[in-house]
Amino acid sequence: MNINDLGEVCLENIFVHLSPYNDLNHCRLVCRLWNHVSKATRKRLQREFRSSVIEQGLQCLHVPVGKNSITPRYGHSALLFDSDMYVFGGCTGRMTLFNDLWKLCLSTRTWIRPISSGSIPPPKSQAAMLVLGKKLLLHGGQTLSSYSVSLRGETVALFDSLHEYNVESKTWTLVHTKNQGPKVSGHSLFLLNNKSLICFGGLTLADPGNSNLVIPSNEVWSFHLENLTWNLVRRHNPSVVPPPRFGHSMVRLDESNGNGSSCFLILGGCGENRVFLNDVWLLRIMSSDSCMWTPIIIRPHPDTSYPFGPQIHLNPVCKVSPTSLLILNSRKRGQERGNLVFPSSSSSRTLSSNLVINVLDVQSVRTLGFVRWRSSTVRASTAIEDIALYSLVLGKNEIIMFGGASLPEDMASPPASVANDLFFISAHKTVT
Repeated sequence: MNINDLGEVCLENIFVHLSPYNDLNHCRLVCRLWNHVSKATRKRLQREFRSSVIEQGLQCLHVPVGKNSITPRYGHSALLFDSDMYVFGGCTGRMTLFNDLWKLCLSTRTWIRPISSGSIPPPKSQAAMLVLGKKLLLHGGQTLSSYSVSLRGETVALFDSLHEYNVESKTWTLVHTKNQGPKVSGHSLFLLNNKSLICFGGLTLADPGNSNLVIPSNEVWSFHLENLTWNLVRRHNPSVVPPPRFGHSMVRLDESNGNGSSCFLILGGCGENRVFLNDVWLLRIMSSDSCMWTPIIIRPHPDTSYPFGPQIHLNPVCKVSPTSLLILNSRKRGQERGNLVFPSSSSSRTLSSNLVINVLDVQSVRTLGFVRWRSSTVRASTAIEDIALYSLVLGKNEIIMFGGASLPEDMASPPASVANDLFFISAHKTVT
C-alpha cells in the first residue's frame, strides 16, 4: 500500500506531529499532494495555536540544555531567523558580560555556536536586535551588568553602534553611520517599510559628557538605511507623550494602515525614580520625521478576578496573532483561571502555581482606543519563579522562552540565580 493512498485527512493527521520547521518544508517538496497537505497542516497548526491562546489551552514543555551548550544569561537579545533562534550577549550571574552569538536549531532543539569573524561587537547587554534581509542588525546596549532602575551615580558605557551579522558568511560588520545616533540600552528597535529603523526609549545619558548620570528616555529616532543617517522624530503633539522608560515592550500593529503611517504599541517598562510602568500607548509613525502619541485605556476582562491586569514592566510581550499579545508573569494575583497544561514527560518539568499567562486583546485599540485583558492562567515552576529579563520569541505556532534571572528586590545587586532553560509553549504536545 502506498502512503498516498491514505488520503489527505490521514496524511494531515500524520504531518501535525512533524516539526513545523524543516520537516514540513521537506514534505512540501516530495510531490504535489504532499505540498498541498503541508500547506493545509500549517494552517491547521496556526488555527489551533491561536485558538489555544484565546481559550488558554496551552501547554509548556521544558527542554534540558545539554553539555557544551549556551551559558546561563539574562539581558540578552534574541530573535527568530528562518528556522533558528539567535541569541547575542547578555549577563552572567557573576555580573560579567557576553559578546557571543548562539544559534538554536528549532527543528532539532540543539544549540550551535557559529565561528564568527569580522568586527565583532563588544560584550554588552540590553542591546536591540532585528532581522534585516539576510542579516541580523544589532544596535545599542550597555556595559553595566546590573539592571538597576535607579542608576544615578553608577558609571556605565552606552553604545550607539550598529553591527550587521551576515548569517551565510558568519561575519560581523560595523556600520559606519554619517552622524551619531542615540546611545541607549533597554530600548526598542523596529524595521519600518524596509527603508528605515525606528528606535524608541531606553536608558540614555542625561549629559553626554558625564557617564555617571543615566536616565530613561521617551524619544523616537529614525535611521535611514539608504543614506545611513539618524534623525530625531518630531512629535505631532508635544503635550501628549508617554513617560520616559526602558525595559518596555514594543509591538507592531501593522506595516501600514493605508495612508502611509505605521502603528506600534508601547507597553510597560521602568521609569524614573524606581517607578514601574504598567501603561499602554499607541505610537503612529506619520513619516520619517513625524510621530503622534495616543494613551490607551486598559480594561479588564469580566472573567478576571483582578481589576487592573498583570505586571508588565519587566516581562517581555510576544505578539501571537494580529489581535492578541501574550505576556508571561511570575506574580500571582488572586485566583486566576485557565487551562495551561504541562506535559509529564522525561524532558518536562512539573510546574506549580505562580507563572501567569495573560492575553491582551488589541483588536479595538485603533477604533475605540482601549485594550482588554482576556484571561490569565496560573502554573509555575520553581526554576522560573520570579524570573525576569528572559527572552520571549514567537516561533512557528509556539512561543520560545529562554534564560532570565531571579532579580533581588533592590534591582542593583547580583541576581540570585541565572538560567539557560528552554521552554516551548504550544497548543499541542510537541514531539521531540
